[in-house]
Amino acid sequence: MHIRKSQRPSGNGNPMQRKLLRLVSVLCVIAGTTGALAQRSPVTGTGTFSKFDGVDEIVESCNQQVSAWTTIASMVRTFSISGTTPAKVLVTFQGSLSISGQSFDTGFIRLLIDGAQQRPGVIPAIGVAPGGALNSGTHGFTWQSTTLTAGAHTASIQYRTDLGSSLCADARSLIIMHK
Repeated sequence: MHIRKSQRPSGNGNPMQRKLLRLVSVLCVIAGTTGALAQRSPVTGTGTFSKFDGVDEIVESCNQQVSAWTTIASMVRTFSISGTTPAKVLVTFQGSLSISGQSFDTGFIRLLIDGAQQRPGVIPAIGVAPGGALNSGTHGFTWQSTTLTAGAHTASIQYRTDLGSSLCADARSLIIMHK
């Protein structure tokens, strides 16, 4: 197809097109900057592990409404970091979670070590199905702790919902890998 010179769009466009293009460009820059600022920095680390402490449990039935942070039964372990050098630990929680009740409600989990919440913080683990219907599945997360002193520490997993739906951690495990 051959376009005559008079049919070619000019490189400058009309003034309204230029203004619209500038506005779109500015919005893209703002959106990109805002998105970059809203992201949390990743938690990174390396380490050597020679020990682990853990617990597994299956609860045949549970139906708990938890709108405030609640420690999941049996998901508490004391562990000791050997030697004299401070170190990080890896903590894994895995659970067969189910939630039902309020539409748009979410079940969250978090790790506490010696009462301090570990990064990256609160983890959205499971959401209520449309219409408040039951949603279930196996969900989990692995945390890298802050640097801990040598000696005894206690790790615990807690859960809660935003709107007070019924949240259950049926079969579950907590594993702490440390030196």
